[in-house]
Amino acid sequence: MKVSTSSYVEITITGEACPITITISPLPTSPGRFVVRLGDQVLAASSRQPFLDAARCLIDLGHPPNSILTMRHAGSDGDALRSKIGAAARLMVREDARRGPELVPYRAIPSADVAPPIAPKDKASTTLARRSKRTSSGGRR
Repeated sequence: MKVSTSSYVEITITGEACPITITISPLPTSPGRFVVRLGDQVLAASSRQPFLDAARCLIDLGHPPNSILTMRHAGSDGDALRSKIGAAARLMVREDARRGPELVPYRAIPSADVAPPIAPKDKASTTLARRSKRTSSGGRR
């Protein structure tokens, strides 16, 4: 039995791993970044490695690692990449100026390596000015 959830996604229900097709679209405001969709669902809003990030997201959503993942560019009928979800989820892209991009084993970035969005309260770089006390006539004491 086949269930079509959209024009881009077809899920085969056989009791085995289901083939999954994702589509990617470039983000016009961020060169080199893509939005990843599974049908109408956004799997990644901004990704530099959309196929690999989508594979990890699908694993997190409970898809079997032996399912086949296929990636297409939006508006294209041709497949750009294809792999088992589990194999793709174990990889990431590393780039350096000398060697260029290469596939390497995935390593999650430890939270200690990522800077917090703001300084902790006890380590603020500035202090707040004290409010001056005003008299009932509006002047300062």
